Amino acid sequence: MNAFNVTVSLVLVLAALATVWFAWQAARSSAEATRLAGDTVQSGQQTIETLKAIRAADERDRQLRQLGVVVAAVHKLYQALINKEESPVAELQRAQHDLWIALTGVGRALPVCSEVANVPLMDWKPEAVEQVRSRLEDARSEVDAVVTELQDAASTR
Repeated sequence: MNAFNVTVSLVLVLAALATVWFAWQAARSSAEATRLAGDTVQSGQQTIETLKAIRAADERDRQLRQLGVVVAAVHKLYQALINKEESPVAELQRAQHDLWIALTGVGRALPVCSEVANVPLMDWKPEAVEQVRSRLEDARSEVDAVVTELQDAASTR
């Protein structure tokens, strides 16, 4: 009976040692999984920040392209006003409409450009043409200021 008790005790000790070894392996695996999960969270946060920066840069680029369209429309209207005697009213209307359309996609407040785009053509009597022409100069300055602001924002990133 003594031999039987010794054998059972040895088996129980070996089983306890095996349990401890498996528990130690599980703890190591758990610690590695925890570290990897933390790395995944950190990587996910970096990805989100990168995506935000890309979206902001895309929006700035879109606004800069749209501001280029606004500049072209302002220039076209300015040229039509300079050549008012040679430009038919339809050309003035088309140039003004192009400016109005260009402003709809900018996503920025450009009050001077909006004001020029909304001047009724019937009010553009010869004495008012010079005033509108000077407002177009202000509109160019306004767009230049927004372009500079967007470029500064891009360079600070």
